Amino acid sequence: MITYVLGQVAIPYFTLLISMSLLFVSAIIWMVILTKKNFSIIETLVFCSFYLISPIYIFQFNFVNQAIGIGIGFVLTSLAIYHFSLILNHDCEKFKNYVASIVYLFLCIGIYQSFIILFAEGVIFLLILEQLKNIKTNLKVIISILTKILFVSLAALIGYLLISKVIYIFIGESHYLANVYEGWHSNSFSEVIKHLLLYFANILISPLSFTYVLASLLLICFVRKFSLIIMLALLGCLALPFAFAVFLGAPIPLRILFPIPLSIAIVMLLIFRVTSNKKLIIAIACLCLFVNFKQICQLTYSQNMVQKYNEYNLEHLYSILHDKFGNKLYNTPVVFIASPKADNSFYIRHIYSEPFYFNSDEDFLSNVFPDKMWQTSSINHRVYYFMQWLGLFYKLPTEQQIELGKQISPSLAIFPEKGSITKKNNIIFVKLSE
Repeated sequence: MITYVLGQVAIPYFTLLISMSLLFVSAIIWMVILTKKNFSIIETLVFCSFYLISPIYIFQFNFVNQAIGIGIGFVLTSLAIYHFSLILNHDCEKFKNYVASIVYLFLCIGIYQSFIILFAEGVIFLLILEQLKNIKTNLKVIISILTKILFVSLAALIGYLLISKVIYIFIGESHYLANVYEGWHSNSFSEVIKHLLLYFANILISPLSFTYVLASLLLICFVRKFSLIIMLALLGCLALPFAFAVFLGAPIPLRILFPIPLSIAIVMLLIFRVTSNKKLIIAIACLCLFVNFKQICQLTYSQNMVQKYNEYNLEHLYSILHDKFGNKLYNTPVVFIASPKADNSFYIRHIYSEPFYFNSDEDFLSNVFPDKMWQTSSINHRVYYFMQWLGLFYKLPTEQQIELGKQISPSLAIFPEKGSITKKNNIIFVKLSE
């Protein structure tokens, strides 16, 4: 929608700012939920410190076309959990809250299916809170809450599946999961288990898993503080983000694991509530904040962000070319004229004026493919493969056409000035630098 309104892909910093703001709104909704459940300000801050500050979000929010939608999904999921919490409150009108919870869950699943995991974690947390009220485990209460969870989830999922079937009549059904994730349906049982174990092992030893592993170890240390039912529920919260990997029988990208921060926040909040040494948990929370913030900076203000700007700028260039030449662009070779050095390029200096990592010895696409093979190859070949990756049409020019570009280069202005784009001998030339 944002791309449609703007007519081009939005600047990554803009989408990241909006999506993070929406995540903050979802945290405010969680603060309301916790306040209604009689959590103190300190306890709420401990929860928010783990829920809001996590490097895992960057992997999803860096997808420019999805970021704002994902942010909206966080808000909708939090609203679904909020209204479900009101269902458990005997003083509230249940019918309206059932409808609201189902509708919000339906909408967020429509944005991204992984939000069903986020919702499940939230309602499990509410179930735990109900159990903490009782000295003894009340099986009747547990069954009642689980029935309500199942009803809301099934109603939203059925609505989502029905709407999907109707939409598929007009746009055709996607087979993305079947084509991309070769899991239980195509590999042997032993092969799937092997791949999943390797996947989980790689995640556990990753620097990004520091807070997750720490929360798991702390939960084991405080195992005696919780009843068996609550302990199983908390372990379920920590395991739920990986449910899709097990369901698909294949490793999933890190961006799909965005429910992890909520599971960590729930575990750390309850540990903070039951422990007598609250200063220790606050110190651990501060340590995690420092580690997570450092990782966020490394992921955001780094070559990763340069690549996002490369995508934006290349798609912006492509949209200009398409506006100028129309569909003829699909069958016309495009020659990009650029120096392998960034220092003498007005256009590249303009891009690199942003406050993130850059290497002035390379042109503006050098970080697209960090492998040396790509860095030493010509810019036109890199643009060609990058275009393919973005799903854009681009006809790779021949060596003779590139040589022609070098010959006419002195007569062209430097992009974005007028006269930087021209067409000659059925070849499009774009001059980015001398």
